[in-house]
Amino acid sequence: QRLEATGGAQRLDARVRLELRDWLRRLHEETQVTTLLVTHDQEEAMELAEHVVVMHEGRVAQAGTPLEIYDCPATPFVASFVGGANVLSGRIQAGRAEVGAFAVAAPDGAREGAAVSAYVRPHDVKLTKTDDDNRGVAVARIDRLFRVGGSVKVSLKLASGEPLTVVMPRAEIEALGVAEGDHVMVDLKEAKVFVEDYSI
Repeated sequence: QRLEATGGAQRLDARVRLELRDWLRRLHEETQVTTLLVTHDQEEAMELAEHVVVMHEGRVAQAGTPLEIYDCPATPFVASFVGGANVLSGRIQAGRAEVGAFAVAAPDGAREGAAVSAYVRPHDVKLTKTDDDNRGVAVARIDRLFRVGGSVKVSLKLASGEPLTVVMPRAEIEALGVAEGDHVMVDLKEAKVFVEDYSI
């Protein structure tokens, strides 16, 4: 297997890493031996592990199944570290987390006026097109579209001026028929909201 030297560090060729990941999975299934894998590669951890432990500053930030870690981050660090996330700021207003022009669910008992941070992953944002007649209700403008294989990375500017990154399948973007400069409606229902150090 080939190693490449990059900036003095050794790294496995991407194709070899995928082959090694498949081999490790098969080995584990065949032997049924408990193994410990220490990695900085999130995709590798999520694909191979039955139980994941996320460390932050030498302490356990969260432990659980890959699905629990990914879908229910326990802390702002886990929400931003695992899978990457957009971070938007807001406040609790009338029992909801007001984040710019958006209102999303807030933790039970969150005090009125408390500062919140909403974390939403690029592929969890839903976009719908708005026509020119509805510019007043559009909440984001498309700044850039980056096509990479079967996916499109969309850079948005929210009405609040905050940037937001969305990743969508290329077919969905083509079906929407949007281009740079167009206005779109944004759905942030999947946002994870943290008030001080507590979360929903």
